[in-house]
Amino acid sequence: MNKGNSAEEETIRKSAAELLDQLKARGLKIAFAESMTGGLLSGSLTWIAGASSVLLGSVVCYTKESKVRLLGVSEELLLDNGAESAEVTRAMAEGISRLFPDAGIVLAITGSASQPVNDYKISSPPGKVFICFGISGQELFSRDWNLNGSREEILNQAILLAFESLVELLESS
Repeated sequence: MNKGNSAEEETIRKSAAELLDQLKARGLKIAFAESMTGGLLSGSLTWIAGASSVLLGSVVCYTKESKVRLLGVSEELLLDNGAESAEVTRAMAEGISRLFPDAGIVLAITGSASQPVNDYKISSPPGKVFICFGISGQELFSRDWNLNGSREEILNQAILLAFESLVELLESS
């Protein structure tokens, strides 16, 4: 999310504020594992005053190697399913849960925001986004979307969908 004031960015800020309020009201902390968003998800939450009362941390694992090293995603899983897959996103969520055992909520996100550059191979089409999230000690939920637009638009949409999914989860629990 850029510092601008576009309608989409304002919607993200409102959704982040709503998530922050929900987490505070329940006394929950959150941790993120971010691949495609490269820290933008947690960064968007920090635009809201009071984020430090709920955000434990975020791991940006943009490469396959960092997914293995930082989150414990198996190399076999990456080879079998590709870095941009529901299976890898679940493993990322499990890994962030281990890194931040005090997190009451975890969310992992990966996907592809645009065509690859150079010789990097992606395992899903541009615009495909995967998230896996849940309340600690309960079932993890997986969702995926096929988004359209520019790289920035896809990233902003992914951030908004992640926040909205978390708010929906908290409201239903």
